[in-house]
Amino acid sequence: YVGDSYEDLLMAQRAGAGGGIEVAFCGITGASPSPRRRLEMFDAAGADAVLDSILLLPGALEAAAAARGGA
Repeated sequence: YVGDSYEDLLMAQRAGAGGGIEVAFCGITGASPSPRRRLEMFDAAGADAVLDSILLLPGALEAAAAARGGA
């Protein structure tokens, strides 16, 4: 799940906790008026990944797949 708010992070965590499926959360900080504080919040709350821009998501997904031995 990709989102830019604490509520998005909570929703993803709750969905993964009770749904029987694995849910990863990627926080986006660039749209925030305070990207550094948003980064710190996502980090402290346990986000799986944090990116400055949604435009970086394809590269991040490709890197994650390569690290897991995927395509």
